[in-house]
Amino acid sequence: METTTQDISFVKKIQTVFDAQKQYQHIIKQTSVEDRVAKLKKFREVVLKYKVEAAKALYADFQRPYAETYALEVSTLLNHIDYTVNNLADWLKKEPVEPAYPAVIPFTAEIIHEPKGVVFIVGPWNVPFFLTLYPLISSIAAGNTSIIKPSELTPHHSALLKKMIAECFDEQEVTVIEGGVTETTELLKLPFNHIYFTGSPKVAKVVMRAAAENLASVTLELGGKAPAIIHESADLDKTVFRIIKGKALNAGQICMDVDYVLIPESLKAEFIQKADVYLKNAYYAKGDFNYEDYDQIINEANYNRLKRLFDDAVATGANVEVGGVFEEKLRKIQPTVLTNVSTNAAIMKEEIFGPLLPILTYSTKEEAIKIIRQIDKPLGLYVFSNDSEFTDYIIRHTTSGGTTVNDVMLHAFDPAIPMGGVNNSGIGKGYGKYGFLELTNARAIVYQSPEVPNDEFFKPPYEGKAEIILEGLK
Repeated sequence: METTTQDISFVKKIQTVFDAQKQYQHIIKQTSVEDRVAKLKKFREVVLKYKVEAAKALYADFQRPYAETYALEVSTLLNHIDYTVNNLADWLKKEPVEPAYPAVIPFTAEIIHEPKGVVFIVGPWNVPFFLTLYPLISSIAAGNTSIIKPSELTPHHSALLKKMIAECFDEQEVTVIEGGVTETTELLKLPFNHIYFTGSPKVAKVVMRAAAENLASVTLELGGKAPAIIHESADLDKTVFRIIKGKALNAGQICMDVDYVLIPESLKAEFIQKADVYLKNAYYAKGDFNYEDYDQIINEANYNRLKRLFDDAVATGANVEVGGVFEEKLRKIQPTVLTNVSTNAAIMKEEIFGPLLPILTYSTKEEAIKIIRQIDKPLGLYVFSNDSEFTDYIIRHTTSGGTTVNDVMLHAFDPAIPMGGVNNSGIGKGYGKYGFLELTNARAIVYQSPEVPNDEFFKPPYEGKAEIILEGLK
């Protein structure tokens, strides 16, 4: 492919920005707690200033209702800023370390948390305001410089972020660079110290390969097929309400969302009936389905992908119990509940990332575990149960990035709780102190004592010394 003048100009631009941040990181590293807190407070003011514009931008990008943006994104982001401001002084304190064998090696030691350097933040399209900006909170707290690449699939949001960040930070400290795959590919060639990526496992592998070229550390926030396991002891009214409400939120385009339900056969019909009632009360209050309170699928490609998953599921024997309405012109899909879904169907092999909900049944807890283990470790796992023995069994016999009991996604909103996946659902942890630790280097500082027992021991000649060491190995 021929290189254009525009390509060369972009490469020069990002190299200039990167070089400036690489130099400036040494200045940022020296900033005090007070300096960093002041930056976070200024950032908070800008977030508040543009809260309405953020809602308008995301409505323009995929018709997200304002209420969802304020609750999911703006409010949550402000909570994370406040939590970091209130705790940063403690996180930045030097940690004294007691030597393990003071009689043998009587040094004193401490651990300091120093910034990694230049951080590259790659944001997603699904919850773009919060998921692109919360890593920035950690980066500022850690004392790094940052380059942010928002998703090209939400262009109005991307333009707003560029405006906000430019108002709040100097380019040599934090900047937003817009563009698509080509621009991201060029940015990944730069020798960043850390890459913080939120997106799909497929793209994460590309990011990880690029990071390996420069031995950059990575945080990968991905997704996976999150199960909701329902026990006979669960309060089914609350269970259905919370699962279906979560599945409808953002039209199911949330990495933490329930991907499929495991339920005893005896409860299946009641679950379906209650799901139908909830959706009618929530979306049919005025007669027809209320699309004004419901998100678009982000683009035609993802709409077609979801239609393919749905068609394949039905073709392989699935029954449509609720929903199943696809409005192509609106690019909206009503929340859909499917039963009799084959575990070999594409919908059970791919992350759905949309408002389709397969219902599978199980007879024993061992059978439920077997189904879960056949699929990659998820970002979230949800247990609906008032039987502590059952709950503990599910938690002990599964692995996930996080787990919420008797609700969905709750662990993904509190800044005091680590956010992140495991293996295919992610690498590394974010939020609060965990995000701060992710973006800092724990540097050990050891101060040797003036007087060290046997200081001269490891000085040649070694004759007879091996026997002395061997005698002490007990």
